[in-house]
Amino acid sequence: MNKFHKNITQDKWNHYSKKNQILMMASEIGRAKSWIANKNFDEVKNCYLRAIELLDMTAGDQKWKNGWKELLRFKELLGKAYSYEFTDMSFCLSIYKVLLSWNGDTVKLIPYL
Repeated sequence: MNKFHKNITQDKWNHYSKKNQILMMASEIGRAKSWIANKNFDEVKNCYLRAIELLDMTAGDQKWKNGWKELLRFKELLGKAYSYEFTDMSFCLSIYKVLLSWNGDTVKLIPYL
């Protein structure tokens, strides 16, 4: 059972497209950007925890089986963001861009950042 996303089961998550999964994780990081700007670092950390929870479900989705290594590396970045980079806007923006670069549709959003 998820701590934050209680209404999203692994089966339900697996039915979302890769694009939608990326966008949902990116939404959490986008919220972190807003909280960094407002200097509410407890909320920033919560955003990163929610993104990690979604990333864990993504790793459990078979359609990502060829990208598990990248997912785990990205989880390390989220862990770093949560642990000691949670006040750093440039780090937040960089992981946001990395995440959006994973899909041909979501990568188009990067120029607008």
